[in-house]
Amino acid sequence: MLNAMRSGAHSKIVKFVIFSFLLLAVAGMAMMDVGGFFRGGVQSTTVAAVAGQKIHISEFDRTVRRALGQQAMLEPKMAYQLGLIDQYLNSQISGILLQKDAREHGIVINDEMIAKQVANLVAPYARNGVSTKDAFQRILMTQNLTEGEFVAMLRSEISTNIMRSSLQSVSGIVSDAEVKDLYQQRNEERTIKLVTLPHSTVKGVEKPTDEVLKPFYQSGQEKYAIPETRTFTLGLLTSEIAQKSLDISDEELKQIYDDRIDEYTEKEKRLLQQAIFTAESAARDAIEKIKSGTSLKEAAKDSYIGEESFEEAGLIAEIAESAFALGKDEVSEPIQTSLGWHVIVLKDVIAPKVKEFESVKTSIRKELIEEKTDTLLVETANMLDDTLAGGETLADAAKDFHIELKKIGPVRADGSTPDNKEGLKEYEKVRAGILEAAFSLESGETSSVQELSDGSYAVVLVENVTPKTYKPFDDVKADLAKTWIADQEDVLNRRRATEALQALNAKTSTLEDIARQNGAVIKNITVNNSLAAEEPMTEPLKKLLFSNDKETYQLSPGKDSYILAIVTDVKMPDPAKAKKEDIDALKSTAGKGTQDEVFLVYFNELRKKHGVKIDRKLLDMTYAGSEEAQF
Repeated sequence: MLNAMRSGAHSKIVKFVIFSFLLLAVAGMAMMDVGGFFRGGVQSTTVAAVAGQKIHISEFDRTVRRALGQQAMLEPKMAYQLGLIDQYLNSQISGILLQKDAREHGIVINDEMIAKQVANLVAPYARNGVSTKDAFQRILMTQNLTEGEFVAMLRSEISTNIMRSSLQSVSGIVSDAEVKDLYQQRNEERTIKLVTLPHSTVKGVEKPTDEVLKPFYQSGQEKYAIPETRTFTLGLLTSEIAQKSLDISDEELKQIYDDRIDEYTEKEKRLLQQAIFTAESAARDAIEKIKSGTSLKEAAKDSYIGEESFEEAGLIAEIAESAFALGKDEVSEPIQTSLGWHVIVLKDVIAPKVKEFESVKTSIRKELIEEKTDTLLVETANMLDDTLAGGETLADAAKDFHIELKKIGPVRADGSTPDNKEGLKEYEKVRAGILEAAFSLESGETSSVQELSDGSYAVVLVENVTPKTYKPFDDVKADLAKTWIADQEDVLNRRRATEALQALNAKTSTLEDIARQNGAVIKNITVNNSLAAEEPMTEPLKKLLFSNDKETYQLSPGKDSYILAIVTDVKMPDPAKAKKEDIDALKSTAGKGTQDEVFLVYFNELRKKHGVKIDRKLLDMTYAGSEEAQF
């Protein structure tokens, strides 16, 4: 994994380390304490206790916000509702448990190993005059990490990967006999005899009166709710708006150019021809031919790589040392690397060159704008907030700060319009933050200036609130009657089907008797365990029929019906006739399933051994409340 990280993009390196624990989640594994609350002994600032180690809410919240900023681009409250906060916490808990178990098994990642891995990670970025220390600091700054946090995460990453690899090496092995059994089980065929009893064939359900329907309406009134809607004015302060007030002169750009002249200086290069041979003897034969006047291309033939110019930092150390020691048209001695035996010829020395100011002015301006925008955006947002707090209207403040205002709504709390269209389509990435602000105010109130997940800022003025109402009884009476009748038919049909099942099990009736008494038709169908159920069969009924013995009656709901069914024949496939690719695929799948089972058992045992408790109440207070806690 560390090799993969070294070859990855700069922005992804540390992120890969930090959040790789998310990949350790086993399907269905929940690390939560069953009760959801601490049962004493833990202070309210501790969100979880794992193996005697406390996870404080302030530290966890910092991890959450860094994760959301880099990966999900969601507000914390929405992330909590979607279950992401629980995933991040489970990930951290998994890491602690794995690291503790690693230590107990004698796996210790010492400082020397950490230093080596840090050096390997930083090496690709400590080039072109950038020191190792500066490169490391830039990575920490980009990822908003301290050096201690980075080292701790790297230490945990290495030790837990060792544990995970050990578990993988002893799991996932499935014998041929087990695969054959699994093939038979998955491809088993059963012949089913069934009768469908539709709800609509039930007799004796009378049309309900208003006296019957009104209590029914009141108990299920939410079905006929007309949600609250709001109309509001939205003002967005974006980086584009902030940039309009930036005034960057050519003199300022020239000063930056002069201060960073080394960055705009192309270092001395060597124009090299190169060939790579598999044997040293072949390389030396080519060198002799070159010294006799033959070109490297002719002497090397298929081993010739080509001609290209390089800075010294762009070559591996063994080749750079030789290339920059050669004179023009000189040939090197054979140079051995992991690729083979290299022979290089220096064709030209390209002198250092300074890029003209005019050729880089645009890129410097762009870089400076990006650098200044973030600071200016925060300053402008604070000034706008102070202006509104001072009593100025949003309309006047918008003119002062050149903010475009847009009328939104009416929309519901989920962002949809009364006609079920998307009401904030152009604000999809930040809609959660906008809606949260708009639905937390009273009519006529203006929000404070709030930062959104994409780094922009929003202010909301609620113009109108239409409270939640309900459709009148008379408007929905026909639908109520239809629903009530359907419910009654379901109840009576379930009673009829249950009584039929009892008669079948008591052998006082046959399936043919049941069909005849209810005007139904018996169907005989063949069902394969590996295929999806098709009508009249349902997946729940299929599972019942494949998990019970032959000649056992089963009752299950169908589509607007109840189904009585029995297995009359079972046919097991012959694994010897299966395609090899099907058996191989099944073995692979079964092996993965075995690994998952091993990890599930392993984590459950760690949880029992060390103890895991989570303060659900604190999580709710922090991420589900109307106001976000800040730490």
